[in-house]
Order: sequence, then C-alpha cells, then structure tokens
Amino acid sequence: GVVASPPGRAVLGSIREAVGVERAQPALFSLPAPGRLLVQSSSGPWVVGADGSKRRLGEWREASWSPFGRYVVAAGQNELAALELDGDVRWSLARARVRLPRWGGTQADTRIAYLAGSRLHVVAGDGTGDVDAGGLPAAAPVAPAWRPGLPFLVAYADTRGRVYAYEPEAGALRRRSAPIPGVRRLEWSSDGALLLALGR
Repeated sequence: GVVASPPGRAVLGSIREAVGVERAQPALFSLPAPGRLLVQSSSGPWVVGADGSKRRLGEWREASWSPFGRYVVAAGQNELAALELDGDVRWSLARARVRLPRWGGTQADTRIAYLAGSRLHVVAGDGTGDVDAGGLPAAAPVAPAWRPGLPFLVAYADTRGRVYAYEPEAGALRRRSAPIPGVRRLEWSSDGALLLALGR
C-alpha cells in the first residue's frame, strides 16, 4: 500500500530524505498472504512468490493463470503459448493478432479461449485441437470467461454488445443477451449459474 498510493509515496519520499537515500527504490520483500501473483509489466509478465521472489516469464504482451495456478497462458503479437512457472514454453501456436487468452476447466481437462483478431478460438490445454469458432459474430476486445464445471461453456462479447455463451464441444451457442453498452468484463458466479457483464 505504501508503494502504490500517492500518500504512501509521499511518506516513502520523506523517509528517503531523512535517512539520506535520495535514489533508493522500493523493494518487495513478501506478499501479505500465501500464494503467488501474476503481474503484468511493460517488460512482460512476472510470477511473484509469497517470499517476494520474482521471475520474469519473457516478453509476452499479456498472460493469465491456468486453473489451479500450475501454468500460465501467454500471448505475443502472433503467438499463443503455455508456460511453466519458470518461463519455459510447454507448447506454442502461431496465430495472427492473438490477445486476451483465458484458461478454464477441471483438474483433468482444460481449455483455453482467446481472440485472434476478432475471431474466438478454443484450444485444449495441451495445445491440440485449436478451433476457430466459425459462424459466430465478431468478438469485441473483451476477455472470454469460462463457466466453472462441465460441460465447457465460454462467454464472450460481440462488437454490438451482445454477450454469448458458447459450448465448444458441441459447436453451439447456448445463450445470448440483449445488447449491453460498452461491455468491458465478463465473469461467472462460482456456481456457474449467473454471468456478470460489466458495461459502461
């Protein structure tokens, strides 16, 4: 909090002046709770451990966790990749204009939804069976959201503000909303019964 908030920066600045360290940089020594963070910076994503240790995963534009935090899915300009937590690439796919990858599923079976341009794609967690969800309306630049549990159901927003629930195994749309102005984020409830759509 001290590092992030403007009042905190003022306090930190005063401490630096008091101890005569004008050019000191703040350091992260530990997280306030167990677990890890996935942090995006201008140089790419980092995994931050509870003890404050940090590991840069590479020059990826964006990244998100796999279910249960075992792996990371990352997007470059024209590449989708699954990464180990040390940054090693498990697999990658060359795709044009990749963005907003999101990983969902169970302990035994996972899927990744991502946008390639304005097309929604779905690929298995091991990198096989990549499918362009053809015939669906063009996707808006909003991260897809996986419903918890099975069957796999992913929500995405189209360029006209409608939100769809798509079942990739069946290749079918299951739900469609009325237009929602300025959709920015989608998120399912923990039981998968409701979908939150955040608009303007």
